[in-house]
Amino acid sequence: VGGWTLSTTSLTNTSGGNTTTISTGATAFLSGPTGAPTFTVTAAGILTATNAQQVLITQTVTTGIGLSLTRNLASAFTDSAVAAFSNTNAGDDQSVLTITQSAVASAITVVQNSASNVFSATTAGTNSIAFQIAADSLTTGYIAQFSSNSADASARYLVTIINDNAAAAGAIAFRIQQDAAAGGIDIAQNGNANAIRVVSNATTQEGMVWTMDSLTTGSGWYLTSNSADASARFLIRVVNDNALAVGTICLNIQQDAAASAFQILQNANSVGILIDTAATSSYGVQVQSDTLTSGFTLFSNNGDAFTTGGF
Repeated sequence: VGGWTLSTTSLTNTSGGNTTTISTGATAFLSGPTGAPTFTVTAAGILTATNAQQVLITQTVTTGIGLSLTRNLASAFTDSAVAAFSNTNAGDDQSVLTITQSAVASAITVVQNSASNVFSATTAGTNSIAFQIAADSLTTGYIAQFSSNSADASARYLVTIINDNAAAAGAIAFRIQQDAAAGGIDIAQNGNANAIRVVSNATTQEGMVWTMDSLTTGSGWYLTSNSADASARFLIRVVNDNALAVGTICLNIQQDAAASAFQILQNANSVGILIDTAATSSYGVQVQSDTLTSGFTLFSNNGDAFTTGGF
C-alpha cells in the first residue's frame, strides 16, 4: 500500500509529523504526532484520546442515538461504573460535564429500574454548594418538584434532610429566604392528618421560636377557622400531659409594654372566659398585683346593658 510500511505485526504510515499504526499487538490502533499519539485503541477495547477536543460526535440523522453505552455484566464481573468522568487537576476551574439543551425537552432523563439511588453525590467541598440550581428566567414554572403517586401505605418520608453529626451545632438543617412579599412556606394539607408536626428532644431550648422584630400592624401569630361545623373542638390547645411536671406553666404571656397582655373579643352570646378546675385546696383564679398603687386588681366596666345579668 502506497505510503504504508508493512511489518509482520503492524501497518504504519508516517506523514507530516504524524504517525498512524494498525497492529496485532497490545495497542491495536494509534494515531497522532509521531512518538506521542493522541488516539489509541488497545486490543482489549480501551480507547484513549488526549487532545483539546478528545471525542466529537455529530449526529445528522433523524433517528437513532448519538451516543450509546451498554453493559450486560453481573455484579461479580465488574467493580467500576459504566461511564466515568474525572478531572484530576485540582487547579482546573471548569466543569467536568456540561449539557446544553436547546430543545423543549428534558436535558437529563434517568430511568431507574432497580431498588437503588437514582442520584448519589459525594463532595469534599468545605465552603461550597454541593447542589445548586439557578433558574432566573422562571415565570410560572418550578425550581424543583417532587411527586409520588404510590399507593403503598408504608411509613416513609418523601424528602429527608439529616444533619448526622451532633457536634455540628451551627448547622441549620433547612433554611428558606423569601425576599418577595409572598409566603415563605405554603402547605396545602388535603388529607386528614397533621399539616405540621414537630418532635423535639430539646431539654432547655424551645420547640418553636418566632422572632418578628419588624412588626408594625401585623401579627406574630394568626389562626383562623371559617368552618360551620358545630362539633365541640379547640382552635388552640395546650396540654401538659404529665402530672409530675408541677413546675410547668401551660401558657405564659409576658407584656413589657403599657398595653393589655391578654384580650378577648367575645362577639357571640356565650361565655368569654370559662375556667373548669379540679383543684380542691387551691384557687380557681388568682391575681397577684403587688405593685398596685392607684389601680385596681380587678375592674369591670361597660355593664350598662345588664338586665337580669350581673357581676
